[in-house]
Amino acid sequence: MEVKKKTAKLASKKGYNKRTKTALYKVVLTGTECVWDCRDIPPETGVYEHIAFLPTQSELQTWLRTGLPYKKWAILVYVVPYFSKNPRQEQCFIWRRGNLITLDPKDTYEEALEEGLRKGLKLMV
Repeated sequence: MEVKKKTAKLASKKGYNKRTKTALYKVVLTGTECVWDCRDIPPETGVYEHIAFLPTQSELQTWLRTGLPYKKWAILVYVVPYFSKNPRQEQCFIWRRGNLITLDPKDTYEEALEEGLRKGLKLMV
């Protein structure tokens, strides 16, 4: 599953620039955003402005863990089942330099991972 546009923009600001199947562009004249399949002909320059690539959640999770410039800055983002009185939910944990951050449980794995990725990106210096 691809990350949401908000997460992709944040990842791009933090240095994620790996080419993916799809990318986010802005139409220069109108300012609207559109998703472009990178396997097609590139959009015309001057008409479209590249904003960010749209990685899958797994690709971004791997980049946070291994693709950062220094191993000591690795950020681990993982999701585990959370059982309570409510139906089963998923809870995300982030580990960074010996600190464990616990996020609120979410209804689906994808929601929990998306929140964890966004929070992990914000932790980057």
